[in-house]
Amino acid sequence: MLGEDAQVKIRRVSRLEYLRRVPMPPEESKDWKNEDAHEREVAWFAALPADQKREREDQMTEALYTTVASAILEPAMTVADVKRLGDDAYVIFSEISAFWTAGAKATSNGGAEQSAEPVAA
Repeated sequence: MLGEDAQVKIRRVSRLEYLRRVPMPPEESKDWKNEDAHEREVAWFAALPADQKREREDQMTEALYTTVASAILEPAMTVADVKRLGDDAYVIFSEISAFWTAGAKATSNGGAEQSAEPVAA
């Protein structure tokens, strides 16, 4: 029901699986150094015409929705269902991306101390 707390069961999604859904980086990014890549991409994006910015933002948002839809096991949801979740889709995505940190990967692979606290859902 609208306004009531609900839970979803998600599967772990690799960072690579998400990155394969996002638009390709700009061609010139192959020459960027890791240290300044973020700043250069921000500058590149700022220089895009408004219609290209909107298109890229739409592609990034669609990648997020598609990733969330593919991660939700119960209740099964389509991309259209995920879009209707509004801000909750971003909350779910933040839980998915929490698995991409080095600590989370090490813990889930048995290579680090197990935390007594559960991962927030």
